[in-house]
Amino acid sequence: MGTAVARNRAKRRLREAVRARWPDVEPGWDLIWIARQPVVVAAWPEVQQAIEQLLRRARVMKTNG
Repeated sequence: MGTAVARNRAKRRLREAVRARWPDVEPGWDLIWIARQPVVVAAWPEVQQAIEQLLRRARVMKTNG
């Protein structure tokens, strides 16, 4: 991941993106997130979209109805 600054930036970005979507996750899931280099330089909307796509692929999102 690079320097400590880059690692901390990646953690903060992942934490915030997941926090925003956490209310949509079904209760009872323990999730592990592993940051890769692109999260440090990716545009914020890309990070948010990636988190949402991963949650949908994992099928842990609440269903509407």
